[in-house]
Amino acid sequence: MIFALLWGVKVFLSFCSFLVIALPAHTFSFDEEQYRHELAGLSRKERELFYGAISGDLGRVKKALENSWFRRASPVDPQSQSQKTPLMYAIQNGHEEVVQFLLDAGADVNAKNAWRFSALEFAVLSDQNDIARDLIRRGADVNNQIISRETALMAAARRGNTEMLKMLLASGAQVNLLNGSRATALMYAAHNGHLEIVNLLIEAGADIEPMDRLGFNALGLAEREGHESIVARLKAAQLESQNKAQIEQKSSDVTLSQAIELIKTLDLEPPCPL
Repeated sequence: MIFALLWGVKVFLSFCSFLVIALPAHTFSFDEEQYRHELAGLSRKERELFYGAISGDLGRVKKALENSWFRRASPVDPQSQSQKTPLMYAIQNGHEEVVQFLLDAGADVNAKNAWRFSALEFAVLSDQNDIARDLIRRGADVNNQIISRETALMAAARRGNTEMLKMLLASGAQVNLLNGSRATALMYAAHNGHLEIVNLLIEAGADIEPMDRLGFNALGLAEREGHESIVARLKAAQLESQNKAQIEQKSSDVTLSQAIELIKTLDLEPPCPL
């Protein structure tokens, strides 16, 4: 009797061990409890989708998006209390495999959270150039302005991410948009000492004269921060702009008498009488 009981316990423990081995391993370590308020009001599958995106657990994401006979799949773009989507969390945490799966599943690249951040802003702010490139290829709005009116181009300029900035410019990012403080991408680059970014923005047509709400233009910000090479570049750009304006002004200063004399020199037939 005792032998049979011990044998039964051994079989039971072996079965439990098999279950532990067979269950999919979640390769993450984060406290789901800390997201309870953020994910309040969502269905179980929607929460599972978020947890998979946050942790980078692709298997959990796939399972959440699967239909079953007793529980329908989660939509691919549920929103948390702050209106973040699983795609945003996956990008923010650098889970490229999950990002690609969600994009292929139809995730909205232009969905916005409560602060008007889209997926592209999260990619730019974490310097994930490949993900940003894929988002742009799938239709991400490169000129989206978050609640502070900052753009992805401004963020790339501030961070000094040359590759990201080139990609945004090539994709139609507007170089002279203003944020809520009336700062431009050029001001961000000048303030933070990114000479290569300054050069790229000037070549792309950045206006060097606008002033922010504190009365600083890009040159003033560079001077204040002691970025001498940028100060020199902006002064050169100012001089180039002034010379160009003078040349254009001279070319348009043709007097009426000069115009009449020019017409006389032309061998034109008089107009035919009616």
